[in-house]
Amino acid sequence: MGIAYGKTPAKSKAVRLYTLLQIPELLLVIILLVWIGAWLDLDRLLLYLILTLWIIKDILLFFLVWPAYVRHAKTVHDGMIGSIGETIESLDPKGYIALDGELWQAELIRPHKYLAKGKAVRVVDGSGLLLKVAPGKSRREKYAER
Repeated sequence: MGIAYGKTPAKSKAVRLYTLLQIPELLLVIILLVWIGAWLDLDRLLLYLILTLWIIKDILLFFLVWPAYVRHAKTVHDGMIGSIGETIESLDPKGYIALDGELWQAELIRPHKYLAKGKAVRVVDGSGLLLKVAPGKSRREKYAER
């Protein structure tokens, strides 16, 4: 039974920022469509179609540009802090974890000395290619607490 990995916090922030930046553009497009529609006496269905295509364009464009909306971490570990991974082998206190589809060497922080294979871990720090982790809760466990 593995941990379900969903949206990363960075991608969620990118979605919010991209959406907020698209609102003024969308309002301007709506105003222009209403004005042009009244001026040229265009059918409302055509105006709705243009607006729908404009929104679809924005949605599709997001998948190309979303990395630009993510604040770039100063170090590799800054972007990982707080992320949830899964132990691939027992951590005693070092071992390997899976994090966003990648394998990382990890070390448990004190006072923790051992964590079994398949358990959730939360990244708290890093040094070089070694992540410092603490026992964490998977999304499934957090949801079960609600």
